[in-house]
Amino acid sequence: MRRRRGSAKNQSSTEPLEPVTEPLEDIAEELPLPPPRHSHIPSRRRNSPLRLLLTTILVLGGILAIPYGIAYALPLLNGDHAPVGISIQGTPVGGMSRAQIQAMLTEQYHDISAAPLIIVYENQSWSPSMRELGAKVDVERTADLAITAGASSNPIDRMRNWWRLSQGGLDLAPLVQVDATKLQSYLLKLAPEIEQPPRDASLSIAAGKVLPTGARVGRQVLIDDTMIDLLRALQSLEVQSVPLRTRTLAPQIDDASATAAIEEARTLLKSPLRLRQGSRDWTWNEERIASMLVVRAEHNQLVAEIDPDRLARQVEKLAQVVDSGSSEPRLAFQDGKLTIVEPGKTGLRLKQAESVEAITLALQSELHNVALPVEEVAPNVTKATLPTLGIIELVAEGKSSFAGSASYRITNIK
Repeated sequence: MRRRRGSAKNQSSTEPLEPVTEPLEDIAEELPLPPPRHSHIPSRRRNSPLRLLLTTILVLGGILAIPYGIAYALPLLNGDHAPVGISIQGTPVGGMSRAQIQAMLTEQYHDISAAPLIIVYENQSWSPSMRELGAKVDVERTADLAITAGASSNPIDRMRNWWRLSQGGLDLAPLVQVDATKLQSYLLKLAPEIEQPPRDASLSIAAGKVLPTGARVGRQVLIDDTMIDLLRALQSLEVQSVPLRTRTLAPQIDDASATAAIEEARTLLKSPLRLRQGSRDWTWNEERIASMLVVRAEHNQLVAEIDPDRLARQVEKLAQVVDSGSSEPRLAFQDGKLTIVEPGKTGLRLKQAESVEAITLALQSELHNVALPVEEVAPNVTKATLPTLGIIELVAEGKSSFAGSASYRITNIK
C-alpha cells in the first residue's frame, strides 16, 4: 500500500503520523536521484578551442623547425668546405675546402699587396706596399669565415644566413689586418716631406739697406685623420687614391703687419744725417744710422725705430767734438788792485738729452738735417766775482827767460 506524501505545511500539526509499512526498496525507487556535484570528465564542446590552439602551435613549430633544422644541418653536411652560394668579394668559393680558399685568396691579392693604394698631396704621390703600411689580408680568418658561413651561434643569424644562401648567395668581404702602430710610423716618416713651420714676416738691415722677408704659411700633416682614411681604403682591397690630410698654420706676423715697420726703416735710412752747430757740421751715414735701428715684434706687429740708448751713446761721442771748454781770465795787481788783464773765454756744451730728441725727429722727417742744441759755459772768474776770490796782495813774482829754447816750449807757457 502506497502512502501519499505531502508537505508538512499541508498537514495538521495535531494529526498523528501513520507508521510506514512499505518496503524501503520501493520507496527508494520512487525518490529522484540528486545531480552530481562535480564532474571529472571534460566536456568535448568546452575544450575544443584549446585543442585547436595546441594543434596550431605544433604545426607552426614544425614549419619553423624545418628551416632551422636545415640551417643547423647544412654546416654538418658541408664539413670542411664552404657552403654553396658563398663568395668572397665576388669570387665564388662554394664547395671549396679551407686550403683551396686560402690558396685562392693568396693568389688573388698578391698583386694588390705590392701597392694597395696611392697617397696623394697636390702634385706629389706615394705608393706604399701593404707591408710598409703594416697591413695584410688575413687569409686564414677569411677562409674560416667562408667555411662557417651560416653556422652562427645565434639562431636568428643562422637562419638569416641560410635564407640568403638559398635566395642568391652570400658575398663576404675579406678580412684585412692592420698594425696601427706601423701605419702611424709610416705617416710620421712621410710627414717631413710635406710639413713646414710657419714663418713670420721679418726685417733685417745690411750695409744700411732694408731687407724685408715675407711671411709664409705653415703646413702640418693630420696623422690621425689620414690613418682613418687609409684604414677604410685598405678594407676595400681596391687600388684607389687617398688624399693626405693637412692643415695650415698661420704666422703670428703676416706681411700686412710688417708693412709699417718696413716703411719706417726705409724712411730712417733713406739718406745720411747732417748735424750742424754754428759753422761746424758732421755727417752720419746710413750704416751708422742702421747701427742705432732696432726691429722688434709687439702685439703681433713688426716695429722699427731708433733705440734711444744706442742713440744716446752716439750723442755722447759727438759731444766730445762739439764741446769747447771755457778758459779763465788772467789776473794782475795794478795800482794795488786785482785786475783782469786778459779776459776769459766762454765755452760751448752740447745738450745731449735735447740732441737725442732732435736727431730722432730729424731722422723721421724728410730733411735729415738737425741743428744741435748747445749751451754756453762761462768762466768761473769774472769782474763781478773778483772781490770774492780773497786775493788782496801780491805775494811773489818770478820771471823766467826762455832764450835759446825751442819754439814749441811756448806752448808750455800758454
